[in-house]
Amino acid sequence: MSRVSVIVPTHNRAASLRDHIERVMAQTYTDYEVIYVNDASTDESSAALAECVSQYPGRLHVVNANCGAPGPARNAGASAARGELLLFTDDDVIVPKDWVEKMVAGFDGHNGAAVCGGIAAVAMRSDVARYLHYRIVGSLGKAAGPIDAAPMMNFIVSREAFTNIGGFLDARLRAAEDWEFCRRLRNSGVDIVFDPSVEVQHNYQTDMGPAQRRMREAGAAGVYIWMQHHRGAFLYTMYSLIRCALSPFWIPFRYPIGLYALAVHMEYVFAEARLIAYLRHLSGKSII
Repeated sequence: MSRVSVIVPTHNRAASLRDHIERVMAQTYTDYEVIYVNDASTDESSAALAECVSQYPGRLHVVNANCGAPGPARNAGASAARGELLLFTDDDVIVPKDWVEKMVAGFDGHNGAAVCGGIAAVAMRSDVARYLHYRIVGSLGKAAGPIDAAPMMNFIVSREAFTNIGGFLDARLRAAEDWEFCRRLRNSGVDIVFDPSVEVQHNYQTDMGPAQRRMREAGAAGVYIWMQHHRGAFLYTMYSLIRCALSPFWIPFRYPIGLYALAVHMEYVFAEARLIAYLRHLSGKSII
């Protein structure tokens, strides 16, 4: 049994999947297994995974699933995991050779707290990519220390803590599932610590269309998640609308001035999606 189980949900990444696997498998740390969850891929991902499994027998495992969302896919990976620690990343992330080693050391140094490592951008090829990067790092901050929530592209947690809260929601949330997971994790008594010294590189979306879709998914998911923990979402939705209305004033303090117009636009996209989701809830329709 390995101490660490690396879990990677993947969907239609055949073009880059072999390179991703090679980086994850070429770690300085040795006491780990790797589980890729092939979530209903329709490209050549299945063939690439099968080829790599034969290359790394006993160390690389594949779970074929039809989850439709990253949260349930991570649950499928955790169910197959044998490690004491669960280390999550995404299929569009580049990890360094000492990634597992440093994340384990970070976990051991924080008395059982879950640890989120740092996130850098592979490249800033567009304003959209720059905006998405600043949005993530702005929520994490720059200094090491306790945080409320974190993305799963560089995150380690004990298997016991993960199991105690039931993992991720089974709902097919395309966004914000990590925020909801972290909320329940903290409510269970597990701290979350940000350690920017253990850094991975993320390939951000560069086109406006997919980025706007992501913002809409996050906006709608927020209402759905809120309703799982509270009776109503009126005040929550009103807060989002007020925050959006005030965004021209607070955005200059969070984003570079060259991203001002784009950031304001994205806040309106986000707030609109949240309002639509709330209205759908009032009319009895599905939010997600």
